Amino acid sequence: MVRINKRDFKHGVVTGLGWAFGVTIGFAIISTVLVFLLNMVNKIPFIGENFGEIINKTETTIEKRTPLQPN
Repeated sequence: MVRINKRDFKHGVVTGLGWAFGVTIGFAIISTVLVFLLNMVNKIPFIGENFGEIINKTETTIEKRTPLQPN
C-alpha cells in the first residue's frame, strides 16, 4: 500500500492547479494573438465561410442517412 503524506498531497494539488491555470492563460493569450493576426489579414470571413460549408454538408449528409421516423 502506498502512503502519501499531507505535504506531498498539498504540493501535488497546488502544482496541478498552477499548471491548469497556466495552460488556460497561455491558451487565451495565444488564441487572442492568432485572432488578432487573422483579423489583420482579413482571413476570418474566409474561415467562417469554410466552417459554414462544412456544417451545411454535414447536415445534408445526416438528413440523407437518417430517414425521418413518424412519432
